[in-house]
Formats: sequence, C-alpha cells, structure tokens
Amino acid sequence: MKEYNKNHEFDYEQFFDFISNEGIYDSSYEKLAKPFLYMFSDYHRLVSNMKTIYTQMIEHELRKGRKTEKFEREIASDKFSRYENLVKYLDKLSIDYVVDIFSLNHDLLIENLPRTNWLQHEGISDGCHSYRSPYYGELECNGNKYDCRLEEYKAFYNTAIRLYKLDGSLDYLMFKRCGSNGCFRNDKMIKVPYGISVDKTKKQNKKRLDYIMDWIEYNYDFHQES
Repeated sequence: MKEYNKNHEFDYEQFFDFISNEGIYDSSYEKLAKPFLYMFSDYHRLVSNMKTIYTQMIEHELRKGRKTEKFEREIASDKFSRYENLVKYLDKLSIDYVVDIFSLNHDLLIENLPRTNWLQHEGISDGCHSYRSPYYGELECNGNKYDCRLEEYKAFYNTAIRLYKLDGSLDYLMFKRCGSNGCFRNDKMIKVPYGISVDKTKKQNKKRLDYIMDWIEYNYDFHQES
C-alpha cells in the first residue's frame, strides 16, 4: 500500500481494482514481494491470497465503523439522528411513488433504517427473501448450534422503497457448489447476517436429504456485484 500511495490517492475500492488487474504485476511490486514468496509457489499465488486478506481487512474496518448491524438504542441515538430528515422524506415519497435507491456503499446503514420509527408506511426491500430458501447457516449461541434459514436473492421487491446494492454488500456471499467436473461454480447470492460464519453455509440437497457445503468460502463477497 505504501508503494501504491506514492503515485495514487488511496481509495479502498480503487485499490481492490488495482490488485485485481494487471497493475499489481508491475516489476516494482514484484520486487517488494520477493521476501514473502517463500510462503507461496509464485507471485501470482501471493496476489490471489492478497485479495482475500484485503477483503477481510476492509470488512473489519467497515464493521468497526459502526454502520453495520445496529441495536435499536444505537439507531435512536444522536449518531443516527443526522439521517432523520432524509428517512422521513423517503417515507413521505413512498406513499405515492416507488423509490429506487441505488447504492455503491458496502455498509448496512440503509438496511437498518426500517428499525427506526421514522419509516411509518413502508419498509425497505433489497430483492432478497428467505421464503422456501434452501440455504442455511450455522449459528452458535450459548454452546448450542442452530441451522438458520438464509435469504437468497430472488429479485423480490414488495415495498415502495427498494434498495439496489450495485457493488455488493457487507453481508453478501456468493454460494459456490462443486460441479460434476470437480470445479466450483457460482450458485446463488445469499445474505449471511452477522453472527453466522461464512464457512458454515450450506444448501439443502432435496435428492439426498442432506446438505451441499460450500467448502471454499471464508470471507464475504461484498466487492462482487450482485
């Protein structure tokens, strides 16, 4: 990052794009990486792992920024009051209009607005729903484990206020399943709430009455488009 900042103004999304494209393979960066190559088979493998680690770092910072899962007392606090007029305006619009919100943010600020008392008429739908979803996640609580049904993206919008997360979201995960050729492929975008580990997600297999596990996921895909 220090080398990158010499010629760029740092932006976490732009930096992710940078390490995902050819720029990261500049000779200056490969030279800096030489002391660490003993842990990887080659520089390409190091870059692949870098993207996963970087995503986990950003996830941590976004959650630390407290625009994630909120308790009701926090939403009603002064920290959230700056959005009161905006939310009340959206609520008023929703009486007569469909309000489409297109967001590039990864945090869960907008999703938590219905937990305030400022939205009197409608909630906010984001296209995801848990009805008959075959996806589950394991929740541990007080030493017990529970299988919780997870929401999947169904393009289901049943409210006047509708949210579209164009760059993904902090709780999005692309569930992957293994095909007949042994390769993993994208199956469905699901929502994994805070408290459920992404490596504990699974899909109900109706044919065999068991579960299909996603063995390769251990971080959220909030940099991916939905």
